Order: sequence, then structure tokens, then C-alpha cells
Amino acid sequence: MLYFFKSSLRKISKQKVTSIINLAGLVLSISTFLVIAAWIRSELSYDRFWDGYDQTYRVTLTRKVNGNPVLNTAMNYTGAGQVLQNELPEIERATTLGKDMITAFTSENSCQDVNFCYIDSSFFKVFPRPLVFESSDIFADIHGAILSQSMAKKLFGTTDPLNRKFKVNEGWEFFVCAVFEDFPNNSHLKFDMLIQRKALFYYMYNFNYETGILNNDNISGIPADNPYGQGNWSSFLYWYTYVKLQ
Repeated sequence: MLYFFKSSLRKISKQKVTSIINLAGLVLSISTFLVIAAWIRSELSYDRFWDGYDQTYRVTLTRKVNGNPVLNTAMNYTGAGQVLQNELPEIERATTLGKDMITAFTSENSCQDVNFCYIDSSFFKVFPRPLVFESSDIFADIHGAILSQSMAKKLFGTTDPLNRKFKVNEGWEFFVCAVFEDFPNNSHLKFDMLIQRKALFYYMYNFNYETGILNNDNISGIPADNPYGQGNWSSFLYWYTYVKLQ
């Protein structure tokens, strides 16, 4: 072994340029392999942390004209999830969500380009996420918002964020009813703020943009959502449907 080591050193000293090139090629090859292996591992780990990830599917939409596909999209009608759950016993849960990008602010802090999501009460049953802080019923009040830990810290610092108020965009006001652990980087869902889906339409129809207040803050007057209603099948833009199978 000692003889082999000495012989190798003599060879390297005689052929310095060739040895350096060979060594550099070896280092580059190993480094490239490690980078590719790490990238493949990261790609294969996407969304594997969800409980029941192998039972969870996104329902895509294909539109046809005269039997020929004219559109394939990951988005779907808002009524699709609940109707599928009602009609197919193989489906355990269904949830519909809408993505948006908003500005959130308090009197002290402001956050631009916040990953915002409208959800229904089944969201955490399909995508369970540990809650760090929570009120007794996070879906009891339409004005309640669920924030990620990082977003709560940006808006309210290290103080207890529960029941603290903030506004979004033109002035829609919400309060913090829960805080969840941040989504991991290997998730295709990357949200920092969750609001009830029915809050979107409620604020749209009742918020006065001139005065900055709700004209009719009568929560009991919100009509029950009918998944079979025409309004839930008029547009598929903006919304995504997920189901969790038995």
C-alpha cells in the first residue's frame, strides 16, 4: 500500500497538468451527481408529507366541443367538489380553494404580495396542518382569518396574534382566529393567509369602497351555499378542487 501511494505521488509530480485535469474532472463529476441526486430527491418528496397524500387528488377539467377537447385546466367549477362527494361514496372529503395575491397591513406593518387563499371548512380535513394558535371554532366567524406563523410574525411581531385585526387590499378587515405552521418548501400549496370562501362574495356585495366599511354586517343573512346551483357552475376560473378518497 505504501509503495502504491509513493508511486502515485511520483506519477502525479511528473504529470502535473494531466493530473490536475483528471482530478478536476473527478470533482466536477461527483459534484454534478450529488446536485442531480439532491434535486431528484426534492422532486420526489413533493407533497409526500400530507397525511393520506396517496389518497388525495386534484380534479382537473376538460371541456369538449363536438367530442373534441378544446381546453384542459387544473381549475374547476366551485360546485364540483361537493357534488362529487355527494354522488360518489368513494370520496371521503372534498375541498375547493381559490388563490390570490394581496396586500395585508396593520397600523404598524404592511406586507406586499401575500399568498392568499379562499377555503371552505373541509380544507384542513384534506390538507391537515398543525395549528399553533386557534380559537374554539376557526370557521365560526366569517371575519376570521388563519395566518401562517411567518405571516403572523410579519404583521404582529412576537406578540400573541389571536384576535388581532388587520386589513387587506382596499380595506377589508379581518381578525386572526388561528395560526398554522408554515407550509414546507416541498409543497405545491404555498399560502400565508386563509379566508373562508364565502367571505369573498360577502365582502364583494357588502363592502363600501368609498367609506371603507361594511354596509350590511349581518352574518346571519348569508345564504347557504348550494353546490347544484347555477352560480357554482357558471365559471371555473380561479378555483381548484381536491378530493380525498376512502
